[in-house]
Amino acid sequence: MVTKALIKESFFISNLNGLHPGKNSYFTKLNILSSIILTAAFGVECLLELLQGWKGLISLDSIVAVIAMYQVLSKLSIVAIYRNKLNEIVDCIHKYYWPLDKCGKKLELEFQYIISSIRKIMIVTITLTTITVSTYVIAPLLYTERKMPIPTFHPTDLTKSPNYELAYIIQVVIIFKVMPPSVLAFDLSFISIITYIVFELRMISIEIKTLEIDSTTNDNDTGILERLKLIGAYLTFESGNVANAAFRSKWWVKTQPRLRRSIALIIQRSQKPETLTAGGMIKLNLETFSN
Repeated sequence: MVTKALIKESFFISNLNGLHPGKNSYFTKLNILSSIILTAAFGVECLLELLQGWKGLISLDSIVAVIAMYQVLSKLSIVAIYRNKLNEIVDCIHKYYWPLDKCGKKLELEFQYIISSIRKIMIVTITLTTITVSTYVIAPLLYTERKMPIPTFHPTDLTKSPNYELAYIIQVVIIFKVMPPSVLAFDLSFISIITYIVFELRMISIEIKTLEIDSTTNDNDTGILERLKLIGAYLTFESGNVANAAFRSKWWVKTQPRLRRSIALIIQRSQKPETLTAGGMIKLNLETFSN
């Protein structure tokens, strides 16, 4: 099933952080916990660097780093907390998804085209994210001054070797382990599940539209509804006329206070015209049957 394959593909990158909803081993839980701890620790280092070396707008890189780590940590935590619920949704998709071949070749081809487009969007998203992260990692190597990809607090002197090299390698590993999977895991999973919902609703809509008249359908119902809609339309029209007539009666200049109060009460209570309904579900009037 193409949609199931799309969901499986969207969760592939989640494996890097243990966020795949279908896997619940001890290694997976340890992977999630380590990712959250690394992200939180990295965010604290960015915050300490910001507080220690605050220089106004010059500290913009540190501000961006703190915000990015907060977003990554938020997405990691949300996906980790609701992983079991996400697993239930995926199981329902695998069990109850309507086969595409039930809706004809044309619709199946349309869905396959949409899935192909979404796959391309996912590939572009992964590529752009990887390029962006790689740019942050490679950029410090272009300067003669020793800089880190993301400004963080470090207790040792990074201008000396091998402190700089070790800190640089550790930060690069943390960045590639935490940022791309955490940013993309939620987004790609969300896109694939919403795609499934769109397909499901589309197929339900088509099935309802193509329902055929069978032996249990009473052909006389159409004529009965035609007559009832006319009666319902007259009822709504005339009850609305009561309010109009009462309002146009110049009730506010009547000398009898009791008469004024009575007409004002009629106007108030007749603001909602009477309607005839079919079991309280739809209104039987011209407007309903002309749509």
